[in-house]
Amino acid sequence: MRSRLALVLVAALAVSACGDVLDELTATTTSQPAGATTAATLAQPAGGETATIVRVLDGDSLEAEVDGNDVEVRLLGINTPEGWECHGDAAKEAFVGLLADTEVTLVADPAVDQDQFDRLLRYVYLDGTNLNAEMVRRGHA
Repeated sequence: MRSRLALVLVAALAVSACGDVLDELTATTTSQPAGATTAATLAQPAGGETATIVRVLDGDSLEAEVDGNDVEVRLLGINTPEGWECHGDAAKEAFVGLLADTEVTLVADPAVDQDQFDRLLRYVYLDGTNLNAEMVRRGHA
């Protein structure tokens, strides 16, 4: 009987200790230092190319005119549902809603220029806001 009671006490102690560790991990991973900014408001890097939006294809791709040429652009670092998938239409509508202006800045990643479908892979900025990160922040990607 005593060994069973001792086992229960040890188990209870272990569980309560794990709870403290979990609370500490949650506190350190969810808090932000004073003055921290979200990814969507990070400063736009220098450079990039100006593009005029022709149309939004879905929540993470668009057609744009760059230097007189129509190109397809895939937003780097995010993936939204396709139009036929659950929430695909909502993701596209959200992206359309973010593009209040038709002129954006496309910023390339030096490590990758195009995908297997020959779409330009870019970070898209509108008035200094990273729209890739903004789609994530709003829960669409």
